[in-house]
Amino acid sequence: MLRWRGTTTSNAAGTPPQKDDERQTRAPPKRKHRSTLSVLLLLLVLTAIGILVIAPAVFYVSPWIRHKTVFLTFVNLPPFPRLNDPRSYDLRCAHNFYLDSEEAGLRLGAWHIPPASSVDRLGCDKLDQDWFAHDKRPVVLYLHGNGGSRAGGHRVSLYKVLTGRLDAHVLAVDYRGYADSGSGLAGPSAEALPQDARTALRWLQARTAGRPLIVWSHSLGTGVAVRLMEELHRRGEPLPAGLVLEAPFDALHHVAATHPLSLPYRWLPYFECAFVNSLKNDPVVQFDSAARARHVPPKLPVLVLHARDDATVPFPLGENLHKALHKARQNQPGAAPLRLHAYDGQLGYGHKHMHRDPELISTVAKFFALNVTDARP
Repeated sequence: MLRWRGTTTSNAAGTPPQKDDERQTRAPPKRKHRSTLSVLLLLLVLTAIGILVIAPAVFYVSPWIRHKTVFLTFVNLPPFPRLNDPRSYDLRCAHNFYLDSEEAGLRLGAWHIPPASSVDRLGCDKLDQDWFAHDKRPVVLYLHGNGGSRAGGHRVSLYKVLTGRLDAHVLAVDYRGYADSGSGLAGPSAEALPQDARTALRWLQARTAGRPLIVWSHSLGTGVAVRLMEELHRRGEPLPAGLVLEAPFDALHHVAATHPLSLPYRWLPYFECAFVNSLKNDPVVQFDSAARARHVPPKLPVLVLHARDDATVPFPLGENLHKALHKARQNQPGAAPLRLHAYDGQLGYGHKHMHRDPELISTVAKFFALNVTDARP
């Protein structure tokens, strides 16, 4: 008996043909694969546009973004700092207190850390009564860089070196907008931060007459310190005994041009306009220390500390500032000493670890002719 089997075709190899429904079920995964690739490619393009086009445009047109990027007041490392309890950072007999600014209603958070010799001799109870009455040790006003607070790890490490091996008093202050300090009328700016530093300096000068007072500044704080010295000179107010510029720059917009975060943008034709010139022409963040060097009093001793492996503020920028200061006091009668102390890059001190230098205190003490005979090892 003959049976109807339908019509079939086979290929040369003799394999049975695929049925229509099998072909239909295998086609969708290919289309899905192409769709996924298209989405990923689109996301990649949009990300590139965001990074290379939108971000520079926003930085250029938005002063708020520029100011936040420069001052980094929203960054707190370590997070949740224990500002009310400086002794929890192993700062012996340290005090947390607040300075009243000349600006109404503005208070600045500060720490006072006494010298090791006074702590060993008197203990915290007596030092709590009058911070400066028990010795004639040097005093250091510390002006920190951007981001974080007076509780920053490398800052605390430096306080320990200064109060221990230099055996000095340290006053660390947070500018307006930072940590637990008030924000003031307009927040941090290139004009306002030196006024906060001046508040702290005047407070110290009123209580520590007759002893050396050194202003120690770091990174952005060096721009604050240079403007502070210019302001003191203009007002005819007393100067400190000396100034330390640690990891300084000649101009803030030059830092933007060389900072590691600018690396993806440097090849763009609008990089200089969007990033460098926008900072250069913004008075709120206009820290041009080299241009102000001629207004730094020539009778003020200045020590510049900079590591050659500094990736945040490259060494040549600090070198440029030193040259500007040298030129400004050249041929000035009675000019005070000026020195650039460069650290070899192999030491690994980078931007913020010069406190690890075992000879740091010796370098500072010799330069400023400080007595460190009572200093701790």
